[in-house]
Amino acid sequence: MIWQHAFNIILFASTGCHAYESLFRRQRDAGTVLGPEGLDWPREDSTAPNQHGLNYMPDVVREQFAGKRTADGKMWPRPELIKVTPGDAVVVLHSCPHGASINTTADPRCMIYFRVTSPLRTHALGSPSAVCSAEALVDIWSEWKGLMPQVAAHRLKQQQAVNDRQRTIAPGAARL
Repeated sequence: MIWQHAFNIILFASTGCHAYESLFRRQRDAGTVLGPEGLDWPREDSTAPNQHGLNYMPDVVREQFAGKRTADGKMWPRPELIKVTPGDAVVVLHSCPHGASINTTADPRCMIYFRVTSPLRTHALGSPSAVCSAEALVDIWSEWKGLMPQVAAHRLKQQQAVNDRQRTIAPGAARL
């Protein structure tokens, strides 16, 4: 077995989870379904060759990544390949866009997924997976109270960067 090619996961890290968080907030605020078939996320891609392609990643999220455009003009994000070997573990926040990479071996890909659920999650029927918390979709860090100081510092830094860009743009815009 060629291990280095059989056990890989791809992540669309960096802005990916925040792009989904923003989309889910807009969907919630618009009163639509959260996820596929909600605001800005049609379930089917009618531009696919069969007119019924699966729209696994909404365009408003896809367009926020660096990647490559295909002949049809669609952006295909460039993922970060995480290479693992037997015994490795990858811990990923639920909102981080992810998928499997191509398996270039004749051997089956063997992965086990465990869903880590915060004890703050409201449970129905006694099962952690019975209910998906909408709040965890629109505020991806809401269930992880121990990370709040780091999240607050990161959000402040992001807002300062936005403010700096606006101050830089505004003087030039005023001269036009």
